[in-house]
Amino acid sequence: MNNKKKNPIDKKPPLRERFIPLGINPPPKGKRPNPPKPPPPKPNRNKNKSK
Repeated sequence: MNNKKKNPIDKKPPLRERFIPLGINPPPKGKRPNPPKPPPPKPNRNKNKSK
């Protein structure tokens, strides 16, 4: 009667199958994905004047 508790994993598809449609690999367990990189610094306008 308790078969539902034995195989709870069967209900969820494997991680690989869930991430295939997205086209990305799932991050390793216990590690957060890298935060978005800050925009590159703006080029100094003063550098052009020195030329």
